[in-house]
Amino acid sequence: MKPNLRIIYDRKKQATTAIPAVVQIEVYFRGKRKYVSTGVKVKSNEWDTENKRVKGSSNDFSSNYHISALWRKIDDFIIDCERNHEEFSFSKLHLALSEKVSSSLSFHEYYLDKLSKRKIAVSTFKKLMSLFSHVERFGKLKKFTDLTQSSLKEFDFYLSENGLCKNSIYDRHKQLKSFINEAVVDGYLKKSPYDGLKIQKGKSKDPVFLLESEIDTIKKYVPTEEKIGKVKDLYLFQCFTGLSYSDLAAFTREDVREIDRKKIIHSSRKKTDESFISLLLPDAETILVKYDYKLPIISNQKYNNYLKVLASNVGINKRLTTHTARHTFATYLLNRGISIVTVARTLGHSKISTTQHYAKMLGKTVIDEMSKLL
Repeated sequence: MKPNLRIIYDRKKQATTAIPAVVQIEVYFRGKRKYVSTGVKVKSNEWDTENKRVKGSSNDFSSNYHISALWRKIDDFIIDCERNHEEFSFSKLHLALSEKVSSSLSFHEYYLDKLSKRKIAVSTFKKLMSLFSHVERFGKLKKFTDLTQSSLKEFDFYLSENGLCKNSIYDRHKQLKSFINEAVVDGYLKKSPYDGLKIQKGKSKDPVFLLESEIDTIKKYVPTEEKIGKVKDLYLFQCFTGLSYSDLAAFTREDVREIDRKKIIHSSRKKTDESFISLLLPDAETILVKYDYKLPIISNQKYNNYLKVLASNVGINKRLTTHTARHTFATYLLNRGISIVTVARTLGHSKISTTQHYAKMLGKTVIDEMSKLL
């Protein structure tokens, strides 16, 4: 008689939209049941009852991978018992699962386990899941023993063949290296295969930003569609605050405070948790008042799509994105003589070198130094 397997969610009927419950695999054999925990916990609105899978969660891919991986391990054990003409027992299953967890953990499983425990922004999570998709499709980095300099060089070539530019490839390696370094610390690898391996970084492109005349053009533009009008206001608000999209989406009235009778924006970046502070400029305040401090937020994808329409309507031949608004704010401040240290604080940059890139682009360092000759 062969054991039957089922995926069971919230066996104790305790889950709500606020309280998560565990996903288990039920093993039924000769009238007895054993419940094996997958380690995956989700809220009631994040579970697809019909398809027995996690949905609507930022780590749904990782969670579903964990569930299916455990199912395969149990099923493989049952098949091995049949093949070797051995009697199945729950005690043998428990021992087999314990041994596999300790000695046969794949790098794929390790990666997803580490990712599920990281406290990161949704955008960063998506990037790391994108990396995992590349690793999985490449297919030669499954086990820890697969992690060699030779395989990493092949992976580098694979990324290039799949259309990624040098900077994107460099970023993928940087992300992968962080997981491999953790594996070294955890004892799964003796040393990192990245030690002594040089990955070439491409030349950084200068950020796209708007001139003040182009900002004025947008300010004067009167849209005929309400949705484009809202996008115009959101974009201008970013140009005069330097907020990224995630910080814009999370913005509330509580982020505005008053110090010495001056209104300021003071909060922390959602991506890095780095604090930032900036004076609330009149143009930005006008937009806030217009919407009673409740900005008309739309999805990032729709926002960037509508920005293309806005650029076309006003006749600006530049690719407007949420990033260009942030770049515009940085150059706006630097052009007015605001120090790099202050600009870095307003943007929430954790490294001053990030802000210095804007100054180099504008030639500010050269001009400021040579001005001493006049």
